[in-house]
Amino acid sequence: MASYFESRRLAFTPRQLFDVVADIERYPEFLEWFVAVRIRRRDGNVLEVDQVVAFKGLRTQFATRAVFDPPRGIDVTSRDPQFKRFHQHWTFVPAGAGHTIVEYSSALEPRSRIVRHAMRLLFDQPHFARVMVDAFLRRAETLYGARRDSDIARPSGDRPS
Repeated sequence: MASYFESRRLAFTPRQLFDVVADIERYPEFLEWFVAVRIRRRDGNVLEVDQVVAFKGLRTQFATRAVFDPPRGIDVTSRDPQFKRFHQHWTFVPAGAGHTIVEYSSALEPRSRIVRHAMRLLFDQPHFARVMVDAFLRRAETLYGARRDSDIARPSGDRPS
């Protein structure tokens, strides 16, 4: 199972960063492996989402459930049969003067050996969590303007025990 953690202090408000991560339908615009996203159902702070991702010639579709706690966090899970485990969690903690401590954690385990191998190529890299947070930071900079005082590349690696 691939498991990652990243924590950074970014020069955006919790609401700004929450809004960027919550805008799931825009992921194909800035996450290169996202091909398509469709919101299947909205119910209050819960979204049921169909996603198509592609990497190294493999294309797969799966469903996730995102639970929003604006502007504090987002919890994403999947009960899709192709996963033994799928959990991603974002938290956005105010850090004063328009800054936020962003924490991203991810634990993914596909059932299929083929999908597991392809996902390992994408997700089983020590820098995956940093790449994810960087992608959302770049999106926030596009939407809100670049901020020079964000922690751009301070990798955290695995979550400490």
